[in-house]
Amino acid sequence: MMICSSCGREFEASSDTESLCLAMLGGIALRQPAEPVPGRLQRLFESPSIVLIALNTLVYLIMAWQARSFLTFSPELLLNWGANAGALTSRGQWWRLLTSTF
Repeated sequence: MMICSSCGREFEASSDTESLCLAMLGGIALRQPAEPVPGRLQRLFESPSIVLIALNTLVYLIMAWQARSFLTFSPELLLNWGANAGALTSRGQWWRLLTSTF
């Protein structure tokens, strides 16, 4: 007979390494909430890099659809989507410094 290290009750152990009785093992299992395993899509969107790549790809595809071309874009289209132009940036459109990096 073994003595439970948690509650002090005697219990029959199947091996010498067991230190908790079945009542305590069941209580431990009940106290620890099961953590849900995140799905594959949820794990992908937890990464900021993947989210940024997905957003950049989406914007590129929308721009390509508007330009009717996947390789060349007109200057007007690029300016409409936030390209940096010195004259516009110096006139207060400071956000073009950030949007042009993407």
